[in-house]
Amino acid sequence: MMAVASSITPTLDVMEHFQIIFDYFNDVLFKNELPRDCMLSFATHGRSKAYFSPARWSKNGAQITAHELSLNPTLLQE
Repeated sequence: MMAVASSITPTLDVMEHFQIIFDYFNDVLFKNELPRDCMLSFATHGRSKAYFSPARWSKNGAQITAHELSLNPTLLQE
């Protein structure tokens, strides 16, 4: 059977779900106080469950930056 081409790639599908997760956490945990220019990531860093890093990301050295909210994936299993 031939696969049907889709305009939504697996990467775009996952990113859309990341946005849904970010919006949920922002609403439930942070009362929508996190800035919209924030990137959600998942990483394991020692014993850290999560961290917020302001102005962490920039595009090609541009002055426009984005914050990072990083969650330890094991946190989501609890």
